[in-house]
Amino acid sequence: MIEKITEENLLIYKKRISFYNNYSFIREIDSEVLFKAAVLEPAIQNINDESCHIIEIIIEKCKHLFVFKKQLWESDYFGFSCFSVEYVLFTHDDYKILHKALNAFIESSLQPNSYLTINVPTEDTILIQALGFTGFVLVETRLNYFIKLNQNHDLQNIGNIKEAGLEDIPYLRAVAMKMKNKYDRVHADPAFSEEEADQYLAKFVEESIKGFADIVLKVVNDKDIPFGFLAGNNPIKISEFYVSKLVLAAVDSFIQKGRLFDLLTEMMYRVKSKKADYLTTITQAANFPAIRVWEKSGFSLFKVTHLFSIKK
Repeated sequence: MIEKITEENLLIYKKRISFYNNYSFIREIDSEVLFKAAVLEPAIQNINDESCHIIEIIIEKCKHLFVFKKQLWESDYFGFSCFSVEYVLFTHDDYKILHKALNAFIESSLQPNSYLTINVPTEDTILIQALGFTGFVLVETRLNYFIKLNQNHDLQNIGNIKEAGLEDIPYLRAVAMKMKNKYDRVHADPAFSEEEADQYLAKFVEESIKGFADIVLKVVNDKDIPFGFLAGNNPIKISEFYVSKLVLAAVDSFIQKGRLFDLLTEMMYRVKSKKADYLTTITQAANFPAIRVWEKSGFSLFKVTHLFSIKK
């Protein structure tokens, strides 16, 4: 295993890591400045974190670096080791060689009953092609949206929308399970049963209210009982701009329709008041109701990725 990686080492793979720019929608600054702030510096910090591991695999004289990280919370929750591949770095364009390297990585890194995910930018066609017949399965195609916040996002105090508290957890856990999205990561992944996926989402919204998310908004009925929520995070600084991100959402549309739009409108006000310049979100390519809400609200698509997983 490789212990550390430097900026000089990483720039060898500049074309490859450029695919992992989650802030490419920021067009007001020079592309090289954005690359350094949004891709290069976070990648170096991420790769050199003590929780990250790097395995070097050489196939036909071609070097491949597999950077992966153990997901501690999910490992504890599910009861088996869960890992995510952060980057697959290489300089050639031969998917057959990469395919061999992937198989070697799986064989060397995956222990029995361990679980691994990899989220591949759609631009990385070589990696997508190479993943075929390795044991990885396509779980989710993710659409990444953004909106630039401006003076039109000054609304607040939409009817029956408040901040969620600990007392709301039982209600919102139930909403998360009832209004499950069969296309989300855990529901679409054959590694998990439907019951496991339902409970995972319920636990996720519970932890979001307890602090995993910075902001959790709820919509309530006439009896002040919540039937929907939207969780988001405070803005982080990317170069000279501040970007917030949505975390999770679910609304019981059998009680009232259209309230996700209201929650989103209120969330845009909240993060703008915290100086956010942009708000981003992710949904699945098959989640058409969510797509309609994001696009109705003015969000634009900027990135597509494909999430694969394997369980040994």
